[in-house]
Amino acid sequence: TGVSNGVVYHYAAFSFDLSLNYAAGVASIGHPRSATKIHWGFATGGSALSPAGAIPEQHVIGIGNDQLLQRMRASDGTRGSWDPPLVGGSVQSRPMVGDLDSGPSTDLTAFVTAQDGSVYRYSLDDGTTSFEGSADAVSDAACTSGILQAGPVIMLDAFDTNSNHDDDVIVVATRCGATDNKVLLYSHDLTTLYDSYDGGSGGLGISNATPIIVYRNSADNLVYIPVRDDGGESLVVVQIQSGPSFTALPFASVSGIGDLDARPALVRRSTDRFLLLGNTAGELYFYFADTRTGGPGSSLSQRDSKLDVATDGPVKGMAVGSGEKTGSLYENWAVWSTDTTLHGIKIGADGTFNDSSYWSVPVAGPSLPLVLRWVGGTDNTRAYVGSSDGYLYEFDAKTGTQVRRFLVEEGKTVGDPSFDWADGVVQGIVVGTTSGAFHWVSLDWEGGE
Repeated sequence: TGVSNGVVYHYAAFSFDLSLNYAAGVASIGHPRSATKIHWGFATGGSALSPAGAIPEQHVIGIGNDQLLQRMRASDGTRGSWDPPLVGGSVQSRPMVGDLDSGPSTDLTAFVTAQDGSVYRYSLDDGTTSFEGSADAVSDAACTSGILQAGPVIMLDAFDTNSNHDDDVIVVATRCGATDNKVLLYSHDLTTLYDSYDGGSGGLGISNATPIIVYRNSADNLVYIPVRDDGGESLVVVQIQSGPSFTALPFASVSGIGDLDARPALVRRSTDRFLLLGNTAGELYFYFADTRTGGPGSSLSQRDSKLDVATDGPVKGMAVGSGEKTGSLYENWAVWSTDTTLHGIKIGADGTFNDSSYWSVPVAGPSLPLVLRWVGGTDNTRAYVGSSDGYLYEFDAKTGTQVRRFLVEEGKTVGDPSFDWADGVVQGIVVGTTSGAFHWVSLDWEGGE
């Protein structure tokens, strides 16, 4: 009590025994919030910059560098009776979370990849104190040494249409040596390694970014893995078939566009799908997602590229808003971040970049971006990005104009944003900071700073 909004307060807590022997103490920060701006905050013991996973109306799941898996109630950020388990290594990617049960009951589950080389499965039920399944992916890939940097992806009903767990699979890509990496296909409980892909004669490059999935039907779903091009490919597209297994040849690949460290962004237009790729040279490429130049293993068909962006570093992350109707056609707005800049461009109705729409704005140490449509029930497209100056920024994705900014923690770096709606109505962004706190920022707040 007796504190004021906008003022940072520093606290130290000490434990002591009956003889008044004091422990060293733990320092923390208190930052009073407006109830309409920061809906809740949750402090952990370590820096938390990786994006959180969100199960709408249920939980927000995050991990800091203290390696504890935190489960926070989406509505108010409380832990409840959750006892955070310790993950075996540092986690640099978003936890993959969701309900694995398609029936009336729930099976809320989290999958994480750690830098000890293992992938873990956790139940999100109360009483969880350790993982309920794990696999040593680096050993399974026969790497001499390595870690898991890219997050796992969960493909539900991967190769049939039965509503059971038998056809749920986990796909993981490794970060081992320059070309001795693999893409691994596991059972949902991580007890069985079904198959792997090693890149063929040239080997497979390091994977730093989480793959994405395109569901087509029960027989030929696709997984897109961005990699370093040491093995010859910049992107490998593997196809999962009944078995489960990968097809003998990958569905397609992309070569000659350099190293990819950013997760691809998927663009949907009616039945058409496209991929936006950004490389470490700051260049953008646009491809058809499932149209290739030849048979299995050939290149995806390229639609466009933008190579003349004045860049200040690699493409760190990309996001594309859902289509906006212009007449009978649709256009999308793409946003990406580099070292000190946020960029945006329109993907026109013809499926190419509209150069005249390109914009860029300086942002201090921008995080990976997030793009949302219809924020607050208004026909708009907004881009969100954390920063090293303590703010979460909201930009008009069409113009680069700053709409709002939210002071999250003064003097701290704000990490990658995740979208959540706590009760199905209220919209919010979850971000972590270098202080180790997670914050749920309300998008219904009407103010500005």
